[in-house]
Amino acid sequence: MIKARVTDRQIYFSFIPNPYHELKMGVKKTNEVLISRAKSVEDYVLDIIVMFNQGMDEVEIKGFGNGINKTVAVYNLLKERLGDGVLLEQANIGSEVKDRRRISYISLKLKRVY
Repeated sequence: MIKARVTDRQIYFSFIPNPYHELKMGVKKTNEVLISRAKSVEDYVLDIIVMFNQGMDEVEIKGFGNGINKTVAVYNLLKERLGDGVLLEQANIGSEVKDRRRISYISLKLKRVY
């Protein structure tokens, strides 16, 4: 959460991290898909559909930096193919520091609806 305090001449911003949500870049769970430049959007959609068909009820897709656009494209194509069969349960956006650089991320938690 970002808070702003305005004085008569300056604006001060302070970043307050959410203590209930931690996102680590190197940690990958079994129901998690990390979006990168390695695959196409269709390949990621196929991977998620296969995960749903194998019995997973929830899948989390994460994109960092330039992969944010591809993450949203994966969700939109998945929603187009499955329709009401997939539900966006939670969406998180934020940034974290890696190698003295701040990298933005998006995390979308999807749930399979039967």
